[in-house]
Amino acid sequence: MAWGYEKSFTVEHDDTVRKKLNCRDCTNYDSSDRSCMKRPFYMPEDGYGQWKNCKYFELDTHTSNYDSKLMQYRDHIRRKQARKVREM
Repeated sequence: MAWGYEKSFTVEHDDTVRKKLNCRDCTNYDSSDRSCMKRPFYMPEDGYGQWKNCKYFELDTHTSNYDSKLMQYRDHIRRKQARKVREM
């Protein structure tokens, strides 16, 4: 029960505020049914962090906060490549 609310309240998600990278920012994300068009993932169940291991992830240029998300994506790729070099 929510304190201070007699009947109910509504939680609205504003994607323009979100600055963390996730599967919603991919060009292959289908917002109508919240799934991936390339891989058999349903995001509410499988998680929106699947982009880290996805070989089909492409950052959508029309996403909000594109510059900061692009930097996050490039940092992730750089760390992933550095890990591969260390393992060799």
